Amino acid sequence: MKKLIERNWTMSIDGKISIRLCGRGYYTFHFETEDRDLIFKNVPYFMDTRGLYLNIWMLDFNPEMDVHNAIPIWVEI
Repeated sequence: MKKLIERNWTMSIDGKISIRLCGRGYYTFHFETEDRDLIFKNVPYFMDTRGLYLNIWMLDFNPEMDVHNAIPIWVEI
């Protein structure tokens, strides 16, 4: 995950990003500045050939809940 951040985000943002693994392959990213909005504007992101799904943190988020039955995809026509 750190390599993805360095490759895709650090050149585009002003502040620092802290990363925390919160379970079952989910990570939280904390931005020092308003850089989060920029990150969301420049999607999609990939880790090798797998898509990286980003969402804004919600207080009721549960990393133990199975959400893998719906997978977002991007299609270029």
